[in-house]
Amino acid sequence: MATDVRYDYLDHTSLHLDNFDVNASWFVTPTLALSTGYVYTSGRYGGYNLAPHWNMVQAGVDYFLSKRTDVYLFADYQHAHSATADVYVYSPSNSENQTVVVAGIRHKF
Repeated sequence: MATDVRYDYLDHTSLHLDNFDVNASWFVTPTLALSTGYVYTSGRYGGYNLAPHWNMVQAGVDYFLSKRTDVYLFADYQHAHSATADVYVYSPSNSENQTVVVAGIRHKF
């Protein structure tokens, strides 16, 4: 998948992001699913001559205890070039690297 995001700001600067990602998931057994992914983002700040880019790898495992309940573990690792790492909705890193690990149990009503 590819996306193209463009922001134009009132101070006449801009941000242009191109995102490319590939991911796969498969059921190893009827109750065990594995997933993996890679995302590359290329950025350009208009008015600043900056061109950061980010590489992120993702992995996950999901185990179904029943039709309505599962436990999961997901991990993301991001490395940024000419920027700080910032994985989605989490607080940005203060370095070029960031690792996020999420574990939980989900029950569907």
